[in-house]
Amino acid sequence: ALQDLDTDGGKDDALDIEDRFSRLGLLGATDLTEVTTLAGRIEYGLAAFGDLEQGADLNLRQAYLEFDGPLGNLRIGTQDLLWHRYVRGAYLSDALDSLRHGAIRDDDLVQYNQQLDRFRFGAELSFEGEDGEDINQGSLGIEYKTDVYKLQAAVLKDNLGEDKGTLTGLRGWWFRDAWAWSAFYHRSSEDFDLYFVSGGHVGARTASCNDQERDTGGIYGRYRNGTHQYHARVAAFDCEADSAEESSKFEYINYINDQARLWASFEQISSASGVPEPSIGEVGFRFDF
Repeated sequence: ALQDLDTDGGKDDALDIEDRFSRLGLLGATDLTEVTTLAGRIEYGLAAFGDLEQGADLNLRQAYLEFDGPLGNLRIGTQDLLWHRYVRGAYLSDALDSLRHGAIRDDDLVQYNQQLDRFRFGAELSFEGEDGEDINQGSLGIEYKTDVYKLQAAVLKDNLGEDKGTLTGLRGWWFRDAWAWSAFYHRSSEDFDLYFVSGGHVGARTASCNDQERDTGGIYGRYRNGTHQYHARVAAFDCEADSAEESSKFEYINYINDQARLWASFEQISSASGVPEPSIGEVGFRFDF
């Protein structure tokens, strides 16, 4: 993607090429029985820190084994967090989608999901004994889905270090013809410090929110007409200190075919604390093979 960053008088203005999470991997599966499948996936990102850097090392994104059968789906390894799969997934093409709580992936995860009619349930544990804790975090998620709407909720409990707070989230969807609407709300307690909580991907000033409850909420809308899609998201980050930040983002996508698409987006970030208010314009291309 070609990105134009205007930092509102700051020193980081730039016109640059940004990699939007290009990745390459392998996926294989085999039938263990007539109703049970074993699958494996390994995936690497093609650029470090989001930039198309010459000679950049590959970075591991996912590496897991997956068992799927009548008793549910079990994944073991490096993978997307349950939190991300239920209440955090990106709405927009750059996959950054600023102003959201939590992280995307982690290592040493055991994740279980089960589908029961319109309900989906999930549970997750993170094991990393090298840091002195047997279990780093535990998560639960639930989803209820119909043809018209979908409701999702998740909670993540920190078990690492002295601060053992919680991260909670809700997300809803409503579908009607070519339209889709969504809203989300995330909250981290004052003692939650397991995953970085950011007010924006361009450097929000959130240090004054340390040891405070932090809230993020947003609304999203989408309209699809043939190969054309128009969608937008507004979101706000807040805590007890005067560090509120808001983001408004609009994006147009042209689906050239099933494998290729073009997009153009614009985002404006504003802050109540008087720090620079950057704007970001972007034109990008995506190809899946």
